[in-house]
Order: sequence, then structure tokens, then C-alpha cells
Amino acid sequence: MDQSLLFSFFLFITFFGNFAVIPIIATLLLFFHKLRFRIIIPLWIALLSSGLFVLIVKYLVARQRPPFPLITETGYSFPSGHAAAVFTVYPFIHYAYPKYHYLWLTFAILVAFSRVYLQVHYISDILAGAFFGYTIGALFFYYWKKNYLKRN
Repeated sequence: MDQSLLFSFFLFITFFGNFAVIPIIATLLLFFHKLRFRIIIPLWIALLSSGLFVLIVKYLVARQRPPFPLITETGYSFPSGHAAAVFTVYPFIHYAYPKYHYLWLTFAILVAFSRVYLQVHYISDILAGAFFGYTIGALFFYYWKKNYLKRN
């Protein structure tokens, strides 16, 4: 595959993994679920919490980005905010669309890999981001499911 085509593909993928874009994509997907706003609001709270957590850890760890990135990124490297964002959404997508959750998982893995391919993160950054994001998303999802969904 042509190097410029691969670069363009991962640049496209990384754009959709941004903390500003993921809530929009996830909201649009969950809008078509029967619970709509009852599942979207906890998702947004989980995403905000995940973003705040990642931001705090970034400044506490203060790890520099890899040298010679293919795109310009600012801020610290550890953990990956892109990986955290897409993996925070995963428990909600898995619940809402159990037959198709693997599509989101594939997308999440591509977003995480794109950050390494574009040389703006180390592998440990994306693994930590994915772990933190999934953990925070799962905690908020299970809290919502236990305390809200069962009652209504």
C-alpha cells in the first residue's frame, strides 16, 4: 500500500478519535436506541470524567511525545486521550448494539493504532488510555445500569 495513502487513512481515523468528535459520533449512534437520552446523558458524564482524568494524569506524569512525529500535536503524551475517548464509549455501544459492538471495537483499535502510526504516542500511552477509558466507561455504565435502568 502506498505510504501516503496509509498516512491519509490514519490521519482520517485519528480525527474521528478526538475527544471533541467522539461524543458527537456516539450521541448520533445512541440517539437511535430506544433509551436515547437516558443512555446519552450517562455517556457524556463518563466522557467528561474520562477526559478530566486523562488531563490530570497527563500533567502529573508529564511524559514528552515521541521525537519526529508525522503530525503536530501539543501537550503531553501519557495517556492517550484519543484511546481513552473511544474506549470510554465502548460499554455503552456494547449494551445498545450487542450484535455490532465489534465494529466499534475495531474502530477503537484503529484509532489507538493511528496514534502510534502517526508517531504522536508510544504504545504504552495508548494501552494506558484504552485501559483508563474503558474502566471509567464501564464504571459509569454499570452504575447507571444498576441504579437507573433497573428502577425504570
